[in-house]
Amino acid sequence: MHFPLTTLEGVQGSNAVLSETIHISGLSSAAPITVTGGEYSVDGGAFTAQPGTISNGQSVQMRATAPVMPFSSTVAYLRVGMLTQAFRVISGPAALIAQADVAAGFDHSLALRVDGTVWAWGDNSYGQLGDGTTQQQSTPVAIAVPAAIRNIFVGTNADFSLAITVNGALLAWGRNNRGQLGDGSSLDRWVPAATQGTTNLARASAGGTHSLGLKK
Repeated sequence: MHFPLTTLEGVQGSNAVLSETIHISGLSSAAPITVTGGEYSVDGGAFTAQPGTISNGQSVQMRATAPVMPFSSTVAYLRVGMLTQAFRVISGPAALIAQADVAAGFDHSLALRVDGTVWAWGDNSYGQLGDGTTQQQSTPVAIAVPAAIRNIFVGTNADFSLAITVNGALLAWGRNNRGQLGDGSSLDRWVPAATQGTTNLARASAGGTHSLGLKK
């Protein structure tokens, strides 16, 4: 018995999707059926993650949920008797990540990829690259962020950086001599940190030594 399950790509994050229907044959007797990482339905019945049995002539279908993070995958495993097959669901770009972007500060640059990751290079005297150091980088380095990024912002004469996550949270890092990072201090930040009281933001803007945010 062989029942390959087609990989589904480009699924919107958090959406549950179904595999094709598999018709069971070639069993010598009723076989146990189990699932991990998803659910299954026998003969169009209710979906379940509980173990059961299945026989020749019956059909089975998988259900799995696409992960929230863009371009990541969920893999659900279906086992019938001694045979295990994988149903893979790969998320597409999040609806809030419209396109890649670049932003340039006084002497550093940021790039936002369509997968929501941020890359930085240039001067790093105040930690404005966000890589946890103050070492200048002549080639792009990946920045550790707590969630996929939707937008990036850098003021033309600024030595700090801003980013909005797909959840609408504002992150800031770099020079903070005037409190422009919004974290309640005047300490420079070498890694992205959440600003105080900023949630559900639609846009942000970075000046030379101040920041603005617009809520949805």
